[in-house]
Amino acid sequence: MSERLMSVIFALRLPIVIGWAAVLILLGYVAATQTGFTSDYRVYFSPDNPELLAYEAIEAEFTSDDNILIAVAPDDGDIVTADVLRVIEHLTGEAWQIPHAQRVDSLINFQHTEAVDGDLFVGPLVARAEVLSQTDSSRVAEIALNEPALGQH
Repeated sequence: MSERLMSVIFALRLPIVIGWAAVLILLGYVAATQTGFTSDYRVYFSPDNPELLAYEAIEAEFTSDDNILIAVAPDDGDIVTADVLRVIEHLTGEAWQIPHAQRVDSLINFQHTEAVDGDLFVGPLVARAEVLSQTDSSRVAEIALNEPALGQH
């Protein structure tokens, strides 16, 4: 029996190798097209998991805590120059176009409060980066470096 099986396998070795190669290629194609990556932590929980349901209820009532951080690091290390602030202003504007974006914070739209002769003025730290002078850049740098809410890291 085993000799006959071996002789059949030996006689059909080329079709068997080609058949197995075709099966492997087909399985590889299916695996490559059906495999993906997700960063959604929900895949680790069943849909009726009580902790997940409680978390989703909190998110529905308040907001999601999913964040995106876009860091800008100029080669010279000086972030408060007119050119870099123009880039940050552009990135801030583009970030509002991200689907489901509810809030975009940056050095450009940081709400700065200033007291002048007893009056309080609140507004963005940089109103228009394209017309920022060197004096304005120095003022923004001084405020940014001394503002605790901007977090020195």
